[in-house]
Amino acid sequence: MSIARSSWRLAPAQDPGEALADALEVVGSALRAGLSPSGALDLMAHATAWGAGEGDRVDAVHDRMRAGRPTVEAWCRPEDRGAAAESYRAVGGLWDLALRTGGPLADAVDGIAAHLREEARLRGRLEGLAAGPRTSRRLLTALPLAGPVLAVVIGADPQEMYASSIPGAASVLTGMVLTLAGWWWTRAMVDRATRPRPYPAHAGQR
Repeated sequence: MSIARSSWRLAPAQDPGEALADALEVVGSALRAGLSPSGALDLMAHATAWGAGEGDRVDAVHDRMRAGRPTVEAWCRPEDRGAAAESYRAVGGLWDLALRTGGPLADAVDGIAAHLREEARLRGRLEGLAAGPRTSRRLLTALPLAGPVLAVVIGADPQEMYASSIPGAASVLTGMVLTLAGWWWTRAMVDRATRPRPYPAHAGQR
């Protein structure tokens, strides 16, 4: 069954996890109303922002369901990265597990939707907490560059100060190395703290 395509895309301010959670909640409600999994996917594709922009992905899930094959590879795409890739892998794994075991699919998709919303909330909070360290990193990286400007302001010759002697040149080189090392180190710490944690492998994945 072909899903109508739309050129509509998510607004830049909308978290992709929130958009997928919206779509999954529509699927859960449709399943509880008596629709089949295929019918619930069709409704979601036409009624949600995520479904409007992901018709190819939904079509691929339909094709695998009709063939009786696991859908996790259809939910996931090679271009997916980071939290998006992990989210789609989780959705596909739970979807396949529920269909294979006869478990409540509506409960499964509602559960992953709630989890995606919580992850989006935590990502927003982490980004807010990381704003201060990132600003400090930029400021501390820029401060050493103000040294030559300050020297000119007070009437000194930067070239004479830094390039006319071995100690002066060595201090410039050391300062540059330490500044770059500090920039890299603080960036690595912030990135590590805000990096999404991967999901474990799911039983529904083959």
